[in-house]
Amino acid sequence: LLMGRHLAELGLAPGRDFGVILNRAYEAQLEGMFFDLTHALAWLRDQGDLPLTAGVRRELEARCRREGQGITR
Repeated sequence: LLMGRHLAELGLAPGRDFGVILNRAYEAQLEGMFFDLTHALAWLRDQGDLPLTAGVRRELEARCRREGQGITR
C-alpha cells in the first residue's frame, strides 16, 4: 500500500532510507497493522525509530489530521 511515491510526496528524498521504510511498512501490512493508505500513513507517523526528517513527520501529522478522519496516536 505504502509506496516510494508516497514517501516522495511527503518530502523524503529517494535513497537508502526508502528501502528501510518500505520494507518495514510491507512487514507491518502483512501483519495486519493497516489495511489502507490512510492507516499506513498513521502507522508511519507513529514509527519513531524510522529515518524520517522532522519535515516529513510534520507533513505526516498534517495529512493524518486532514485525511485520517480522526486517526490519532
